Amino acid sequence: MSASRFAFSIDEPRRARLKSYAAAQGVSSAAVLKAIIDRLPATPNDGGGQRRPGPTNSQVKIRLTDSELESLDAQVEASAFASRTSWLTRVAIQALGRAPAMSQTETTELRRSRSELAAVGRNLNQIARALNIDPLATGPDADTLNVAIAAIQEHKRAVVALVQKVEQRGQS
Repeated sequence: MSASRFAFSIDEPRRARLKSYAAAQGVSSAAVLKAIIDRLPATPNDGGGQRRPGPTNSQVKIRLTDSELESLDAQVEASAFASRTSWLTRVAIQALGRAPAMSQTETTELRRSRSELAAVGRNLNQIARALNIDPLATGPDADTLNVAIAAIQEHKRAVVALVQKVEQRGQS
């Protein structure tokens, strides 16, 4: 496998943390970054449609009942994967690495979720700051808080359902 150079800039505190962590592990900063990249969740679009490194001419054949094949097709259709082969390949590779197989759609959904939760956190910080600045402030009314709590709980249920779907993939 040929290597290519990848350069990026980080601020000095992050660089110092990286170097300190690498030194504590007895490896180079580059090795730490490579290990982090290796742990990133895979997506159907990995490699921009390019082949995985190394020979991929080995095949594994499996036999499925009609109902198992229907279940497989339902899984592939529910995901963002283009074919049975791509879905099964990703699930197998992920299982070997003990990581969940997430489609690009699922990864995007979790990233969107993280952004939404970050926005909620920022809003809570603003409310707390306002209350700390003016101790006589009454804060938001109960109805506003109940609506926000309900939205957060619904969002939590959606994220839990997505994570369970990914964890159960291939087990049914």
